[in-house]
Amino acid sequence: MTRGAKIRCCLRLCLLSGVLYGGLSFWNQMTLTCACASKLSEAKASLGAMGRAQQWHFQEKGAFNPDWLSMEPIIGAPAETESYRYSLQMVSDRLYGFAIAQDPTELRNVVIALAPTEEIATPETQLTEQSFIMCISKRPGEAYILLPTYEENAFTCASATESVN
Repeated sequence: MTRGAKIRCCLRLCLLSGVLYGGLSFWNQMTLTCACASKLSEAKASLGAMGRAQQWHFQEKGAFNPDWLSMEPIIGAPAETESYRYSLQMVSDRLYGFAIAQDPTELRNVVIALAPTEEIATPETQLTEQSFIMCISKRPGEAYILLPTYEENAFTCASATESVN
């Protein structure tokens, strides 16, 4: 990656931290670093932003939004880049977000998982709490990534992955 490309990447990631949606600023919630030396940081930043946007969406609407394209303007991350292909999938009441490497021999895959806790059932409650985890495959070369397991209101990364929470 050239120096100019790294700078553009860093600026793009830093701008994500100032995204406004519905009057809610993610500025204080974003923990993005502008370290673009690794393409993996793109996937972690995009899925992290999606996770925070989905938590906000759940608090406001009482449900997760499984459509990446409708959330794209909110988080500023396209569904596909040179490095990764992104998607969302609902399984029961849980939402999974995927960053699948375009070149699996070079890059590791990433998955996020969100679930509402059993304690909070309606959008009228103050702040809905969700269980959240981000997992990364331990090594490149995988064409897929295993889903985290969900037990007792908590996620655990699968054995072939590691948590970055």
